Amino acid sequence: MRIARLLLRSSARPRVALERDGVLYDVETLERELGQAVPIPGDPWDFHTRVVALGCAGLAELDRKLLQGQRPSSARIGETGFAMLAPVDTERAAYVHVRPGARELARSLHVGHAPSIAGNDALVDLPEGDAKPTFELGIGVLVGDELRSATRAEAKQAIVGCAIVVDWSTSAPTHLRPAAGLRVQLGPVLVPSMALGNIAALRLSARVGEREVAIGSLVDDRATVEDVLVGVSHEVTLRAGDLVGIGPIARGSSEALGLPLAMHERLTVSMERVGTLRGSAVPRR
Repeated sequence: MRIARLLLRSSARPRVALERDGVLYDVETLERELGQAVPIPGDPWDFHTRVVALGCAGLAELDRKLLQGQRPSSARIGETGFAMLAPVDTERAAYVHVRPGARELARSLHVGHAPSIAGNDALVDLPEGDAKPTFELGIGVLVGDELRSATRAEAKQAIVGCAIVVDWSTSAPTHLRPAAGLRVQLGPVLVPSMALGNIAALRLSARVGEREVAIGSLVDDRATVEDVLVGVSHEVTLRAGDLVGIGPIARGSSEALGLPLAMHERLTVSMERVGTLRGSAVPRR
C-alpha cells in the first residue's frame, strides 16, 4: 500500500489518494464507488485523522480491491492538474531532524519547519548567491503514537510509515546556510511500515543529470530506525502525527556521492519499495 497526499487544481483542500501501478486513485471517490470497509468519521480529505489517528483504517481494503482489478475510472487522478504534497499533515506535525550515529544526540537534533516541507517534483527555494545547492538524503518516519522516553518496542509500534527525505542546503559557509530541517522534501508517498519489512535494509540511489550512484542501505550498523526514535524520544516528546527525519545516511550527501548540483538541475532519489522522489533547487525570489 502506498499513500499519497495531493492537491487537485479543482479543489481547495488536499486529497488522500492511493497509488497502485503508477496510477493515483482518490480515496473519497473509491469509497463512494466501492464502499467503505469500516465507518470513517470526519472528512475524507483529512490525512491526519485517516492515516494517523485511525491507523490507515480501510485503506488496506481499498488497496486490495485495486490489486484485484476493481479500479473505477471516476476515482483515477489524471497525469496533470494536481500537485504532490508531502505525505504528512504539515499543519499539525512537528518536524524533528536528527543525524544518525551522532556522539551527542541532543546536539544533532534540529526542530524544522513542518509547514514548508515540500512534496515530489517540488522547486525548493534557496538563497541566491555564488554558493551551489547541496543535499543530504535520509528517511522520514511518521509517528502514530506519543513517544516519551520510549522503549524500542514502543518506537517500533509507533511507526506509521516512511518516505524519502531530502534536506536541501547550499555550499555557503556554515553560518550562512539554511539550518538542517528547514528546506526539506518528503515523498513521493508514505509506505506503511508493514509493507517495508526491514526498514534499515532498504537501499537507495541518487541521480543528477546522467550520473547515477548507488548509495547502499538506509541505516548502518550504528543504529536502527527504532533506536534513533528511542534516542529522540528521550530528548523531546514526539506526538502522534509528528515526523522524524533521519539523515544523512552513510554516503547520503552530494559531497560524499560526488554529485555536484546546479540551480534548476533535477535531483532524482530512488528508494527500494518506496519509489522515486524528484526535486530541484531554485533561487529564492
